[in-house]
Amino acid sequence: MLPPQKTAALELDLLEQKWSGKYPYAIRSRRTNWDKQTSFFDFPVEIVLVPE
Repeated sequence: MLPPQKTAALELDLLEQKWSGKYPYAIRSRRTNWDKQTSFFDFPVEIVLVPE
């Protein structure tokens, strides 16, 4: 299992591949503000991960 930060980064790449043509501003915003938007990854994994 990948760490949540790495998984989120990979998912952002997939999101960008699929939607950047239609929503370039939204993708650019995510990339620009990535550090602020992912600050919850500073919490322990037990808090961040949702049980399956």
